Amino acid sequence: MANPTLTPFPTPPLPEQDEVTFNRNAANSLLAQANFVGEANTVVTWMGQQIDAAAASKKAAADSAAAAAQSANDAATTGAAQVKLATDQAVASKGSADAAARQLSSTETVAAAVRAQINLPSLVGKAGQYWRVSADEKTLELVPLVVNQVGDTVISTQAPDSAWANTGTVYFQAQYPKLFAKLGKLPDWRLDQAGLTTAAPGSQNLWSSGTYGNGKFVFACQDQSQNNHKFMVTSDFGATWQAVINPANTYAYGLVWDGARFVAILSGSYSVLTSTDGVTWSQSASVLPTNAGGGWSHLAYGNGVYIAGVSGDGRMARNAGNPTSSWSLMTMPDSFNVTKVFFVLGQFVAACQGSTTYYTSADGLNWVKRTSPLAYSGIIAGNDSSAVWANGNNIWVTNDLITWTFSTTLSGAALLSISAGPGCFIAQQNANGVVSVSADGVRWFAKQMPWNINFNGSFYYGNSYFLAPRYNDVNVFKARAFSYSLANQFYTTDTAPVASGLTQYIKAS
Repeated sequence: MANPTLTPFPTPPLPEQDEVTFNRNAANSLLAQANFVGEANTVVTWMGQQIDAAAASKKAAADSAAAAAQSANDAATTGAAQVKLATDQAVASKGSADAAARQLSSTETVAAAVRAQINLPSLVGKAGQYWRVSADEKTLELVPLVVNQVGDTVISTQAPDSAWANTGTVYFQAQYPKLFAKLGKLPDWRLDQAGLTTAAPGSQNLWSSGTYGNGKFVFACQDQSQNNHKFMVTSDFGATWQAVINPANTYAYGLVWDGARFVAILSGSYSVLTSTDGVTWSQSASVLPTNAGGGWSHLAYGNGVYIAGVSGDGRMARNAGNPTSSWSLMTMPDSFNVTKVFFVLGQFVAACQGSTTYYTSADGLNWVKRTSPLAYSGIIAGNDSSAVWANGNNIWVTNDLITWTFSTTLSGAALLSISAGPGCFIAQQNANGVVSVSADGVRWFAKQMPWNINFNGSFYYGNSYFLAPRYNDVNVFKARAFSYSLANQFYTTDTAPVASGLTQYIKAS
């Protein structure tokens, strides 16, 4: 048998390697270990053969020495020459025996080293460990395989176990404190699924108002192709639409959802429309005051109260509880000419175009005069914790509708509108597909949407989605908003593009 050799071990997997390199090195190391056992067994067999051969050589040398001694005795009777020859043979035999003994000793030393090298420890309880070359570069050592640490990711059809969480998702700090400690709260809310929805029925729609409630977005519009007024209803965020004829066949303004029904006021009329599902509508009797200075044009709802206004008039109508019953006519303090009324942060806000003066009220009866740092330009929006006031590219923010703090001056085109949802704001700019988003109204981030037009319409929020009809068009744009609490929620890392049927997970605990 030729002298066997041991194949050197390949590069081991190390914690600092990337996932692909680590997996490749781990596989190579495991294969090398399997091959090493076979080669080591061959070496041991070869060593045994060498030991047996050395022992046989030693015995042969001893036999030869005994024979030589016998020859020496015989030589004593045959002459001096034979004695000398026998003596020389004995010396030579002794040298051979000594050499064989030295070879045996060396072979046994090497064999002992090999045995020490291949004396594998028990594999019981050693799961997740691997062989690596020790620091002295002379031996191997068994060390833990460092994987599945918090923050590691895997791509699979399902999470390995409950300690793995979907990436790109909102989680509570209490659910995964270790991952929260590693990632922290990300600075803004996110948009995905942004794009053009299925075209709504009709050829040209003049959109007048919209809202979300009862699992549906409902928009009021005039279909110019058929010269009638409709409600456009979608329960799947714009994938499909249902067109419903407006029974009053006129513009419906100030569409709101009060928790039980949709309510709209009508242009040129003193009645209101109501619907529980957005599909079947009923027109009330004439319940709005008829002695206002013009047609009722905007509506707000909050705290169980409805407030209707007339643009540029100091009078408003109020109803508490039942919008199909009579409304009371009110005059604002100082005959303040209200352009529009909003309900944000638990208060009604009445603002006037071009004025820094505004009024707030919790019940629509008792109004308090306040001052904004900006003149009103039609942009006020609020969510569950803050409200913003914008003019041009300047944005101010408040948490109480009393004290205002400068937020930012957005670069680029001027603002057209700002809309809000829980923990999120979206500001539309007069530019092709550009919006700015914020979680708190303080920090804003520009986003390029996938459409390349100025859609000239306000966003409406509902169930994590923003929908924005484009004025004088059939198209409606949408984007899904991931929002989170600034106090105790956070996002995992972005989801990586993976093959169909696979999902990316992150080790969370």
